[in-house]
Amino acid sequence: MFCRLLEIVIRKAKNEPVPDHNDVHINLNLESYLPDNYLPDMKLKIEIYRKINRLSSKHEIEEMEKELADRFGPIPEHVKNLLMECEIRVAAQASHIRSLVRTNGTIILQVEDLKKVETLFKNAKKMVKVVDSNELHLTLPGKRMSYYDTADFVKNLLIRT
Repeated sequence: MFCRLLEIVIRKAKNEPVPDHNDVHINLNLESYLPDNYLPDMKLKIEIYRKINRLSSKHEIEEMEKELADRFGPIPEHVKNLLMECEIRVAAQASHIRSLVRTNGTIILQVEDLKKVETLFKNAKKMVKVVDSNELHLTLPGKRMSYYDTADFVKNLLIRT
């Protein structure tokens, strides 16, 4: 978020067009970060976080995964989780979803417009409860799903379309 705000301020100062980012809040309780034992240099770590934050397609995410493996070796679980959250963010932006938050066995989704997300849940209608015009509750298929399995389930649901 800070990186995007900084980018906007710099672009405005240079009189450059400001990209319209649809920020998505994601909290699936997944441990997703760049561990010190994988990337110890703080300056480089900030640069990589910045790059990951700017990724906007599945192809770019795959390229980043290759770059990380080439530069720093085998990718640890926490970094894979970070890239999975990035995939979820990209898919959620394309689907006009503003927020995904896991609470117990439910994912609470804040959406821009119910009609725009209708097709995402055509195969999961029994799992989705419409709370109001901008909020959906998605019941997870297993209440005791791991955080990784939850994120993978959400990713596959969003990318299916």
